[in-house]
Amino acid sequence: MLEENRSFDLVISGHDHRLHPYKTGQNPRLVAGTPVIRPGHSGQAALYVVVDLERTKKKWKVKSLHTNVKKSRNSNYIASNQEKFTSREYIKYINEPLPWKLNPSSKEKLKGCMNHLLSVSCDEATLDGTFFPSIRVYRIRHLFGRNLKRSDLFKWVKYDNKTVTVRLSQRDIKLLTHPRPEFGAYKVPYNRKLIPWIKNHINMESSRFLPAKNEFEKQYLFKITDYHFWGGGGLRSKLFLSDNDNLASSHEFQRDKLFNYLKSATSLPDICDFLEYKAL
Repeated sequence: MLEENRSFDLVISGHDHRLHPYKTGQNPRLVAGTPVIRPGHSGQAALYVVVDLERTKKKWKVKSLHTNVKKSRNSNYIASNQEKFTSREYIKYINEPLPWKLNPSSKEKLKGCMNHLLSVSCDEATLDGTFFPSIRVYRIRHLFGRNLKRSDLFKWVKYDNKTVTVRLSQRDIKLLTHPRPEFGAYKVPYNRKLIPWIKNHINMESSRFLPAKNEFEKQYLFKITDYHFWGGGGLRSKLFLSDNDNLASSHEFQRDKLFNYLKSATSLPDICDFLEYKAL
């Protein structure tokens, strides 16, 4: 856009989840000579930008930029101000404990466990499986030895996604299970990398030459996020979905389903053997 339109003096972007400048005093990156501010994601930092303008030939022009970056992980500034305006009811809600103690484990094992439980918590009798984005796990050592809380799920399942039940074909399932980069790209976009959980056996064999007709028949019931159903990651067009393909929509957020499942369960699959039941 900036290559084709040079009329912008400053761009404050969003949605790409990248942080730049990432330290105070650092100059923004220039795209076609235009400075671009990228504010990160999920409250990662607060960016303050002071713009000095000057008027030349009846036009305003950016003379200089001064940036001040306050990262939430390095400073209590954001956290302290957030608590100041947070109600007691919400603090009680967000800190509600679960009857599961986290014993020492790795981040990869925790991700595998929670991805599995996220699908299990949304399971239904007629469902063939799910395709959900992976949870994000960062530091966990400080959680060892204590019961999980709702706030932990808010950190790991960041987005307010709900689920949509759709019919998928063998071709759709192959495409979601083994995504490929777009033409001319080297990597698969992060929002197209989904974790498959396939409950029932599905024959994925196909002809070496011409695909069989049944490979395109949408006969399998799967849950995907509403984000992807409405176009996130470009899946709506790749799966040839329309509004009429929404067979059922959940009214509950995924993390709430996961929380309620963990709250009521007294045993978990072997993949979660590092979680120990501790009645509240």
